[in-house]
Amino acid sequence: MKTPAIAIFVKTCGFTPLKTRLAASLGQVKAEEFYRLSCKAISSVINSANEKLENAKLQPMKPYWAVAEDNPEAIKHWSEPVITQGSGGLGQRLYSVYTRLLAEHSSVTFIGADSPQLSPEVFVLALQEISRASFVIGPADDGGYYLFTGKTPIAERTWLSVPYSTDETAEVFAQNLCPLGRVSWLENSFDVDTSDDLNRLKKTMSTQTDLTEEQKILLNWL
Repeated sequence: MKTPAIAIFVKTCGFTPLKTRLAASLGQVKAEEFYRLSCKAISSVINSANEKLENAKLQPMKPYWAVAEDNPEAIKHWSEPVITQGSGGLGQRLYSVYTRLLAEHSSVTFIGADSPQLSPEVFVLALQEISRASFVIGPADDGGYYLFTGKTPIAERTWLSVPYSTDETAEVFAQNLCPLGRVSWLENSFDVDTSDDLNRLKKTMSTQTDLTEEQKILLNWL
């Protein structure tokens, strides 16, 4: 039986500029510290979600680091399994990872490394929803999406027709997906791009219960 997959889209510190808006106010060192801690927090949440899925007698997700760089030295920084994003713009890279993983898995979930406040329940809900829909979108407050899950093939042109990094990214993506199957929506959340987002992250995580140890470490850093 095929298992669901989840791809965490990441860049490698020291190889590709990352969190540039955050670095503009905090400095590159602090921005990279946040990124490393956020990656660990997201990974720990996925592990916790898999435990909950197993307890609910559902298939756990197989996690992949979807690494931006093809450089073998950069890839060494990530634990297996790793899948490279490939070349091209964001739409091309999303298409590449989605298509390759969907060939081996029952569904594919995308997540970034900059929403470390997400709870395990978000991922469990996404997997529950994908049993009733073809696609699941977790919309972000800036108009993008912090999570996407799909189980149906998507043509490259559909990925390329989305205006990324705009306030209508998620809405246009959903509209383009509708002819392929039903789209289910999760609750809004946010990702961290600026120092203001870091302040929001601290306030949000300070009120959350049942944080993983890695999330607690990040909160202490904040």
